[in-house]
Amino acid sequence: MDIVGTIDREILVYLEQGGPTISKSVTVNGQVETHTVSLYRGVSEAGWYWVESRKPSRARHLDKAMFLDLLEEVCDYENR
Repeated sequence: MDIVGTIDREILVYLEQGGPTISKSVTVNGQVETHTVSLYRGVSEAGWYWVESRKPSRARHLDKAMFLDLLEEVCDYENR
């Protein structure tokens, strides 16, 4: 889900524990080795996360305070 405002845009995603991964297999001396890498760091539990546009490999767990901060940031409006 994207939060789109007048001055910015932020991305929110629902992630399962550990988050999505990418696996690749290579053959070394006839042996297949598989390496798995997480797309996002910081996904410790299932839930909604904010994917930082400045650090796309990091996801931060979303709570009410962070959601309101993101709304303020994209709209340049202070929530009181």
